[in-house]
Amino acid sequence: MNKTQADLLLKRHFTIKGKWNLNSQGLVDVEGKVIGETQPTDRLCVAFGHVSGDFAFAATNLRTLEGAPHTVGGRFECFQTNLRSLKGAPRTVANDFIVGNNQLTSLQGGPLEVGGNYGVHLNHLTSLEGAPSTVGGRFFITYYPDTPLLKLFNYKHVNFIKGDAPMPEIWQDLFNPIKHPELQGGGRVAIMKAVAILSKAGLYKDNPNAQQ
Repeated sequence: MNKTQADLLLKRHFTIKGKWNLNSQGLVDVEGKVIGETQPTDRLCVAFGHVSGDFAFAATNLRTLEGAPHTVGGRFECFQTNLRSLKGAPRTVANDFIVGNNQLTSLQGGPLEVGGNYGVHLNHLTSLEGAPSTVGGRFFITYYPDTPLLKLFNYKHVNFIKGDAPMPEIWQDLFNPIKHPELQGGGRVAIMKAVAILSKAGLYKDNPNAQQ
């Protein structure tokens, strides 16, 4: 893709608030903010490199993040689209990473580090593989009976956004920072203690929520 082609596609399908240039790898770098609009297909029509500010999509036809920037200096948001996978997502996001209300079942391919909030709520997740090693803010997720929850004890602040399935009281208690402050962000030690509590209640064996 040359600069003339990139300019035409950016004007048709994006709002750029700032300056952009085509780098040596043929990727679009932006000093500023990018707002995505409806794309000609179910993927980004332009491939991005670095975006210094926010990169946002909402209620569009996207099904993949291939072509998304490798690094985002602000907030990354792709909310209420048709994403099936996080493959192609930025490796690092300085602020929030929000991909709620999509069609995700796994977090594989997502960012390794998120400086702000990490929002994957209203996705029926059956695996937490691929969750970031570092979340600077809150981890937003929705409870489903087959979502493995123990890995969430690696994060200090976990918030559950209400979905279709009611969350059992024992899980509400385990993630309550007032009732169990020692579990929040406690890692493996917290996981072992949570397993002990679940086992005592007869809820650990064969319970997919209790699997790491």
